[in-house]
Amino acid sequence: MPADMNLVPTVMPFGKFNTNIRMYNKRNQTMLAIRPFWMKRFECMEQPYRYTKILSCQMESHRGVPQMVHVVANVTQLLSKVFISTELYAKHKQSQTFIYGTSFEYCEFMTAKDSKLNPVAVALYNYAKHNFPQVLKECPIMGIFNVSNLLLDRNLIPPLVTPGLYICSQRFYTKRNETVLHYIAEFSVGAPSIFNKMSQLIHCRVWTHREEAQIVDVLLDIREPISKLTIAYKIYTQYFHTRNLLYGTEFEYCDFVKSSDVSFNPVAQIALNLAKDNFPEIVKPCPVQGLINVTSLRVVQKLLPPYAPPGAYYFDIRASNKRNQTIIACASEFTVVQKSLINQTLSMLG
Repeated sequence: MPADMNLVPTVMPFGKFNTNIRMYNKRNQTMLAIRPFWMKRFECMEQPYRYTKILSCQMESHRGVPQMVHVVANVTQLLSKVFISTELYAKHKQSQTFIYGTSFEYCEFMTAKDSKLNPVAVALYNYAKHNFPQVLKECPIMGIFNVSNLLLDRNLIPPLVTPGLYICSQRFYTKRNETVLHYIAEFSVGAPSIFNKMSQLIHCRVWTHREEAQIVDVLLDIREPISKLTIAYKIYTQYFHTRNLLYGTEFEYCDFVKSSDVSFNPVAQIALNLAKDNFPEIVKPCPVQGLINVTSLRVVQKLLPPYAPPGAYYFDIRASNKRNQTIIACASEFTVVQKSLINQTLSMLG
Protein backbone atom coordinates (compact mmCIF):
# COMPACT_ATOMS: atom_id res chain seq x y z
CA MET A 1 0.00 0.00 0.00
CA PRO A 2 1.59 3.32 -1.04
CA ALA A 3 2.19 5.88 1.70
CA ASP A 4 0.49 9.07 0.56
CA MET A 5 -1.56 11.96 1.92
CA ASN A 6 -4.62 9.72 2.30
CA LEU A 7 -2.93 8.03 5.27
CA VAL A 8 -2.30 11.24 7.23
CA PRO A 9 -4.63 11.29 10.27
CA THR A 10 -7.05 14.19 10.65
CA VAL A 11 -6.11 17.21 12.80
CA MET A 12 -2.40 16.36 12.56
CA PRO A 13 0.23 19.14 12.38
CA PHE A 14 3.64 18.80 10.76
CA GLY A 15 6.20 16.76 12.73
CA LYS A 16 7.37 13.25 13.69
CA PHE A 17 4.98 10.87 15.44
CA ASN A 18 4.91 7.38 16.96
CA THR A 19 1.80 5.19 17.01
CA ASN A 20 0.81 1.98 18.80
CA ILE A 21 -2.22 -0.10 17.80
CA ARG A 22 -3.63 -2.95 19.90
CA MET A 23 -6.73 -5.09 19.37
CA TYR A 24 -8.02 -7.10 22.34
CA ASN A 25 -11.13 -8.97 23.46
CA LYS A 26 -13.34 -8.50 26.52
CA ARG A 27 -10.86 -10.49 28.66
CA ASN A 28 -8.09 -8.02 27.68
CA GLN A 29 -6.31 -10.73 25.67
CA THR A 30 -4.28 -9.25 22.85
CA MET A 31 -5.53 -10.21 19.39
CA LEU A 32 -3.18 -7.95 17.40
CA ALA A 33 -0.46 -5.58 18.56
CA ILE A 34 1.77 -3.56 16.27
CA ARG A 35 4.58 -3.63 18.80
CA PRO A 36 6.97 -6.42 17.87
CA PHE A 37 9.02 -6.46 21.11
CA TRP A 38 8.11 -5.24 24.59
CA MET A 39 10.23 -5.65 27.72
CA LYS A 40 8.26 -6.11 30.94
CA ARG A 41 11.19 -6.65 33.30
CA PHE A 42 14.97 -6.38 33.06
CA GLU A 43 17.05 -6.92 36.18
CA CYS A 44 20.65 -7.73 37.08
CA MET A 45 20.75 -10.45 39.73
CA GLU A 46 23.11 -11.63 42.51
CA GLN A 47 24.84 -8.29 43.02
CA PRO A 48 27.49 -7.32 44.09
CA TYR A 49 29.97 -9.29 41.97
CA ARG A 50 33.54 -10.10 42.85
CA TYR A 51 35.06 -9.50 39.41
CA THR A 52 32.64 -6.95 38.01
CA LYS A 53 31.41 -3.50 38.95
CA ILE A 54 27.97 -2.69 37.52
CA LEU A 55 27.87 0.95 36.43
CA SER A 56 24.41 0.77 34.89
CA CYS A 57 21.72 -1.91 34.59
CA GLN A 58 18.31 -0.45 33.83
CA MET A 59 15.45 -0.22 31.38
CA GLU A 60 13.73 2.97 30.25
CA SER A 61 10.09 3.10 29.21
CA HIS A 62 8.61 6.37 28.04
CA ARG A 63 5.25 6.92 26.46
CA GLY A 64 5.32 7.30 22.70
CA VAL A 65 8.96 6.24 22.15
CA PRO A 66 10.67 2.84 21.97
CA GLN A 67 12.04 1.31 25.17
CA MET A 68 15.78 1.35 25.83
CA VAL A 69 18.12 -0.81 27.88
CA HIS A 70 21.39 0.33 29.46
CA VAL A 71 23.98 -2.17 30.72
CA VAL A 72 27.50 -0.99 31.56
CA ALA A 73 29.82 -3.41 33.37
CA ASN A 74 33.50 -3.00 34.29
CA VAL A 75 35.40 -6.30 34.60
CA THR A 76 38.14 -5.35 37.04
CA GLN A 77 40.23 -8.53 36.88
CA LEU A 78 41.72 -10.39 33.92
CA LEU A 79 39.61 -13.48 33.08
CA SER A 80 40.99 -16.17 30.78
CA LYS A 81 37.93 -18.40 31.06
CA VAL A 82 34.34 -17.18 31.09
CA PHE A 83 31.39 -19.54 30.88
CA ILE A 84 28.01 -18.46 29.54
CA SER A 85 24.74 -20.13 30.47
CA THR A 86 21.56 -19.11 28.62
CA GLU A 87 18.00 -20.36 29.11
CA LEU A 88 14.85 -19.25 27.32
CA TYR A 89 11.37 -20.15 28.59
CA ALA A 90 7.89 -19.57 27.22
CA LYS A 91 5.75 -18.10 29.97
CA HIS A 92 2.18 -19.19 30.66
CA LYS A 93 -0.17 -18.12 33.44
CA GLN A 94 1.23 -20.32 36.21
CA SER A 95 4.01 -22.21 34.44
CA GLN A 96 7.06 -21.91 32.20
CA THR A 97 8.10 -24.16 29.31
CA PHE A 98 11.76 -24.55 28.41
CA ILE A 99 12.39 -23.53 24.76
CA TYR A 100 16.14 -23.82 24.36
CA GLY A 101 19.39 -23.08 26.15
CA THR A 102 23.05 -23.92 26.34
CA SER A 103 26.27 -23.53 28.37
CA PHE A 104 29.66 -22.99 26.78
CA GLU A 105 33.09 -21.53 27.46
CA TYR A 106 33.34 -18.19 25.67
CA CYS A 107 37.09 -18.11 24.94
CA GLU A 108 37.13 -21.63 23.47
CA PHE A 109 34.09 -20.80 21.36
CA MET A 110 35.66 -17.61 19.96
CA THR A 111 38.68 -19.57 18.69
CA ALA A 112 36.41 -21.97 16.75
CA LYS A 113 33.18 -20.01 16.27
CA ASP A 114 32.79 -21.19 12.68
CA SER A 115 32.27 -24.77 13.83
CA LYS A 116 28.70 -25.96 14.34
CA LEU A 117 29.27 -28.21 17.34
CA ASN A 118 26.97 -25.98 19.41
CA PRO A 119 24.28 -24.49 17.12
CA VAL A 120 22.59 -22.63 19.99
CA ALA A 121 25.88 -20.92 20.88
CA VAL A 122 26.34 -19.98 17.20
CA ALA A 123 22.83 -18.47 17.15
CA LEU A 124 23.61 -16.44 20.30
CA TYR A 125 26.90 -15.25 18.79
CA ASN A 126 25.15 -14.09 15.59
CA TYR A 127 22.48 -12.39 17.71
CA ALA A 128 25.10 -10.45 19.70
CA LYS A 129 27.13 -9.64 16.57
CA HIS A 130 24.03 -8.13 14.94
CA ASN A 131 22.79 -6.10 17.93
CA PHE A 132 25.79 -5.24 20.15
CA PRO A 133 29.09 -6.33 18.54
CA GLN A 134 31.14 -4.22 20.97
CA VAL A 135 30.73 -6.89 23.68
CA LEU A 136 32.44 -9.60 21.57
CA LYS A 137 35.96 -8.99 22.86
CA GLU A 138 39.08 -11.10 22.51
CA CYS A 139 40.28 -13.20 25.41
CA PRO A 140 41.47 -12.75 28.11
CA ILE A 141 38.62 -10.49 29.14
CA MET A 142 38.93 -7.24 31.07
CA GLY A 143 37.62 -3.68 30.93
CA ILE A 144 34.37 -1.91 30.14
CA PHE A 145 31.45 -3.64 28.44
CA ASN A 146 29.03 -0.94 27.33
CA VAL A 147 25.55 -1.61 25.93
CA SER A 148 23.84 1.76 26.32
CA ASN A 149 20.85 3.29 24.54
CA LEU A 150 19.91 -0.11 23.09
CA LEU A 151 16.55 0.33 21.34
CA LEU A 152 14.14 -2.53 21.95
CA ASP A 153 12.84 -3.22 18.46
CA ARG A 154 12.34 -6.19 16.14
CA ASN A 155 16.11 -6.77 15.89
CA LEU A 156 16.10 -7.93 19.52
CA ILE A 157 13.53 -10.69 19.08
CA PRO A 158 15.46 -13.89 19.89
CA PRO A 159 15.86 -16.49 17.15
CA LEU A 160 13.50 -19.48 16.87
CA VAL A 161 10.61 -17.98 18.84
CA THR A 162 7.01 -17.28 17.87
CA PRO A 163 4.78 -14.48 19.22
CA GLY A 164 4.09 -14.89 22.94
CA LEU A 165 5.48 -14.22 26.44
CA TYR A 166 9.03 -15.26 27.37
CA ILE A 167 11.62 -15.21 30.16
CA CYS A 168 15.35 -15.27 29.41
CA SER A 169 18.10 -15.86 31.96
CA GLN A 170 21.75 -15.35 31.03
CA ARG A 171 24.62 -15.85 33.45
CA PHE A 172 28.36 -15.29 32.97
CA TYR A 173 30.63 -17.06 35.46
CA THR A 174 34.23 -18.17 36.06
CA LYS A 175 35.68 -21.68 36.21
CA ARG A 176 35.09 -21.52 39.99
CA ASN A 177 31.39 -20.86 39.31
CA GLU A 178 31.65 -17.27 40.59
CA THR A 179 29.14 -14.96 38.89
CA VAL A 180 30.55 -12.25 36.62
CA LEU A 181 27.13 -11.01 35.44
CA HIS A 182 23.62 -12.41 35.67
CA TYR A 183 20.47 -10.83 34.27
CA ILE A 184 16.85 -11.87 33.76
CA ALA A 185 14.58 -10.39 31.10
CA GLU A 186 10.82 -10.88 30.82
CA PHE A 187 9.36 -9.77 27.50
CA SER A 188 6.59 -10.23 24.96
CA VAL A 189 7.03 -10.92 21.24
CA GLY A 190 4.48 -9.83 18.65
CA ALA A 191 6.32 -10.62 15.39
CA PRO A 192 8.62 -13.30 13.91
CA SER A 193 12.34 -13.05 14.60
CA ILE A 194 14.57 -11.70 11.83
CA PHE A 195 16.96 -14.56 12.72
CA ASN A 196 14.48 -17.25 11.61
CA LYS A 197 16.26 -18.11 8.37
CA MET A 198 14.46 -21.39 7.67
CA SER A 199 11.86 -19.75 5.45
CA GLN A 200 10.62 -16.34 4.33
CA LEU A 201 7.04 -15.53 3.46
CA ILE A 202 7.38 -13.09 0.56
CA HIS A 203 3.69 -12.36 0.23
CA CYS A 204 0.31 -13.79 1.20
CA ARG A 205 -2.78 -11.94 0.01
CA VAL A 206 -6.30 -12.21 -1.39
CA TRP A 207 -7.57 -10.04 -4.22
CA THR A 208 -11.31 -9.34 -4.32
CA HIS A 209 -12.91 -7.64 -7.30
CA ARG A 210 -16.57 -7.04 -7.94
CA GLU A 211 -18.32 -9.73 -10.03
CA GLU A 212 -15.08 -11.67 -10.50
CA ALA A 213 -13.56 -14.70 -8.79
CA GLN A 214 -11.23 -13.92 -5.89
CA ILE A 215 -7.50 -14.41 -6.46
CA VAL A 216 -5.09 -15.87 -3.90
CA ASP A 217 -1.32 -15.21 -4.01
CA VAL A 218 1.10 -17.04 -1.71
CA LEU A 219 4.87 -16.99 -2.29
CA LEU A 220 7.12 -18.77 0.21
CA ASP A 221 10.89 -19.19 0.03
CA ILE A 222 12.23 -22.23 1.94
CA ARG A 223 15.89 -21.37 2.32
CA GLU A 224 17.24 -24.59 3.83
CA PRO A 225 16.50 -28.18 2.74
CA ILE A 226 13.91 -29.85 4.97
CA SER A 227 13.92 -33.65 5.08
CA LYS A 228 11.20 -33.92 7.74
CA LEU A 229 8.14 -31.76 7.14
CA THR A 230 5.11 -32.16 9.39
CA ILE A 231 1.82 -30.83 8.07
CA ALA A 232 -1.21 -30.32 10.32
CA TYR A 233 -4.50 -28.97 9.07
CA LYS A 234 -8.07 -28.79 10.34
CA ILE A 235 -11.41 -27.63 8.96
CA TYR A 236 -14.10 -26.35 11.32
CA THR A 237 -17.72 -25.44 10.79
CA GLN A 238 -18.31 -21.94 12.10
CA TYR A 239 -21.47 -20.57 13.63
CA PHE A 240 -21.21 -17.06 15.09
CA HIS A 241 -18.61 -17.43 17.90
CA THR A 242 -18.39 -21.24 18.00
CA ARG A 243 -16.43 -23.72 15.88
CA ASN A 244 -16.85 -27.48 15.55
CA LEU A 245 -14.14 -29.68 14.06
CA LEU A 246 -15.29 -31.18 10.77
CA TYR A 247 -12.13 -33.15 10.02
CA GLY A 248 -8.36 -32.79 10.11
CA THR A 249 -5.10 -34.66 10.31
CA GLU A 250 -1.36 -34.41 10.94
CA PHE A 251 1.22 -36.29 8.91
CA GLU A 252 4.89 -36.30 7.94
CA TYR A 253 4.97 -35.17 4.32
CA CYS A 254 8.17 -36.89 3.13
CA ASP A 255 7.23 -40.29 4.57
CA PHE A 256 3.71 -39.98 3.20
CA VAL A 257 4.65 -39.18 -0.42
CA LYS A 258 7.24 -42.00 -0.43
CA SER A 259 4.83 -44.59 0.96
CA SER A 260 3.22 -47.03 -1.47
CA ASP A 261 0.25 -47.56 0.87
CA VAL A 262 -1.49 -44.33 1.86
CA SER A 263 -4.73 -45.90 3.06
CA PHE A 264 -3.61 -45.45 6.68
CA ASN A 265 -4.39 -41.71 6.40
CA PRO A 266 -7.25 -41.08 3.93
CA VAL A 267 -7.65 -37.44 5.04
CA ALA A 268 -4.04 -36.68 4.11
CA GLN A 269 -4.56 -38.41 0.76
CA ILE A 270 -7.62 -36.24 0.03
CA ALA A 271 -5.61 -33.09 0.85
CA LEU A 272 -2.70 -34.20 -1.34
CA ASN A 273 -5.03 -34.98 -4.26
CA LEU A 274 -6.69 -31.57 -3.86
CA ALA A 275 -3.25 -29.92 -4.03
CA LYS A 276 -2.20 -31.96 -7.08
CA ASP A 277 -5.37 -31.00 -8.95
CA ASN A 278 -5.30 -27.27 -8.15
CA PHE A 279 -1.70 -26.22 -7.41
CA PRO A 280 0.65 -29.12 -8.23
CA GLU A 281 3.71 -26.86 -8.03
CA ILE A 282 3.68 -27.15 -4.20
CA VAL A 283 3.97 -30.96 -4.26
CA LYS A 284 7.76 -31.08 -4.23
CA PRO A 285 10.19 -33.96 -3.79
CA CYS A 286 12.06 -34.30 -0.51
CA PRO A 287 14.10 -32.71 0.87
CA VAL A 288 11.85 -29.67 0.35
CA GLN A 289 13.60 -26.43 -0.62
CA GLY A 290 13.12 -23.39 -2.82
CA LEU A 291 10.15 -21.28 -3.84
CA ILE A 292 6.61 -22.42 -3.11
CA ASN A 293 4.65 -20.37 -5.63
CA VAL A 294 0.85 -20.32 -5.60
CA THR A 295 -0.02 -17.12 -7.43
CA SER A 296 -3.09 -16.08 -9.42
CA LEU A 297 -5.07 -18.95 -7.91
CA ARG A 298 -8.77 -18.42 -8.72
CA VAL A 299 -11.14 -19.23 -5.85
CA VAL A 300 -13.70 -21.33 -7.73
CA GLN A 301 -15.87 -24.38 -7.08
CA LYS A 302 -13.10 -26.94 -7.59
CA LEU A 303 -11.31 -25.52 -4.53
CA LEU A 304 -14.19 -26.43 -2.21
CA PRO A 305 -12.99 -28.94 0.40
CA PRO A 306 -14.68 -32.35 0.29
CA TYR A 307 -17.53 -33.25 2.66
CA ALA A 308 -18.32 -29.56 3.26
CA PRO A 309 -22.00 -28.72 2.72
CA PRO A 310 -23.04 -25.07 2.26
CA GLY A 311 -22.22 -22.97 5.31
CA ALA A 312 -19.45 -20.99 7.04
CA TYR A 313 -16.06 -22.58 7.72
CA TYR A 314 -12.69 -21.93 9.33
CA PHE A 315 -9.52 -23.60 8.05
CA ASP A 316 -5.96 -23.60 9.40
CA ILE A 317 -2.80 -25.32 8.22
CA ARG A 318 0.73 -25.36 9.64
CA ALA A 319 3.95 -26.85 8.29
CA SER A 320 6.90 -27.36 10.64
CA ASN A 321 10.28 -29.08 10.68
CA LYS A 322 11.46 -31.78 13.07
CA ARG A 323 12.35 -29.14 15.70
CA ASN A 324 8.75 -27.88 15.55
CA GLN A 325 9.87 -24.61 13.98
CA THR A 326 7.12 -23.12 11.85
CA ILE A 327 7.81 -23.01 8.12
CA ILE A 328 4.43 -21.50 7.29
CA ALA A 329 1.08 -21.19 9.05
CA CYS A 330 -2.12 -20.02 7.39
CA ALA A 331 -5.73 -19.56 8.46
CA SER A 332 -8.79 -18.79 6.39
CA GLU A 333 -12.48 -18.11 6.93
CA PHE A 334 -14.73 -18.86 3.99
CA THR A 335 -18.33 -19.48 3.02
CA VAL A 336 -19.57 -22.36 0.87
CA VAL A 337 -22.73 -21.80 -1.16
CA GLN A 338 -22.46 -24.81 -3.50
CA LYS A 339 -21.69 -28.47 -2.91
CA SER A 340 -18.13 -29.65 -3.42
CA LEU A 341 -17.38 -31.26 -6.78
CA ILE A 342 -15.98 -34.25 -4.90
CA ASN A 343 -19.24 -34.61 -2.97
CA GLN A 344 -21.19 -34.59 -6.24
CA THR A 345 -18.94 -37.26 -7.75
CA LEU A 346 -19.32 -39.48 -4.70
CA SER A 347 -23.09 -39.04 -4.81
CA MET A 348 -23.26 -40.08 -8.46
CA LEU A 349 -21.01 -43.09 -7.89
CA GLY A 350 -22.98 -44.13 -4.80
